[in-house]
Amino acid sequence: MALAFLLAGTPFSSVAQAGGGGAPVSDLRRPLLELSGKAFDLAWLDAMRSQQEILAGLSELERLHGQRSALKSWATIDKKERLARGEHLRTLRDQLEPPTATTHTDVVVAIVNSSEKDLLTHFDSFFLSEYPSQAAQSVALARLGLNKSRSAVIQREAASALAYEATRMNELRTLK
Repeated sequence: MALAFLLAGTPFSSVAQAGGGGAPVSDLRRPLLELSGKAFDLAWLDAMRSQQEILAGLSELERLHGQRSALKSWATIDKKERLARGEHLRTLRDQLEPPTATTHTDVVVAIVNSSEKDLLTHFDSFFLSEYPSQAAQSVALARLGLNKSRSAVIQREAASALAYEATRMNELRTLK
C-alpha cells in the first residue's frame, strides 16, 4: 500500500495478535516484560506516551480525511485529549527522571505519494478498523503497568488509562 504511517517509528504492520483474548502484543511491549522497578516505570511511561501519540495521529488523519462528520468531530476531540494525556505522561516521566538534552520524537504521519486517493475516500473505514487495534495496545500497556509496577503513581495512571480507554471505545462504538 502506498500510504505509509510512520508513527513514532512503529509501523502498523509490526503489530501482531497474540493469544489470550486477542490482546495485541507488539515489539513495544516485549522489552517491558523484562524490566522492573524504576526502569520498568520509565519504559512504561515512554511506551504509553508513544501509544497516545499514535492514537492522536490516527485521529488527526480521520479529522483530515474522514467523510463522516460525527466521526470527524469525535476524532478532533480525541486528538486533543490524547495529546493532553501524552503531556501528562511526559510530566510524570520528568518527575521520575528529569529530562536530558535529547528531545522526544513527535508522531510523524507521512503520505508517501498521491496514489492514496482511493484509501482517503474510504478513510473512515480504515480509521474504524485501525483505531480500536491501537487503543487495544494502550489497554494492554495499562494492564501491564497495573500488574507489574510497584509505583503507586504508575498504578493510578494505569488504572486511569484503562478507564479512559473504556470510555473512548464506548463512545466510538456509538459512531460506528
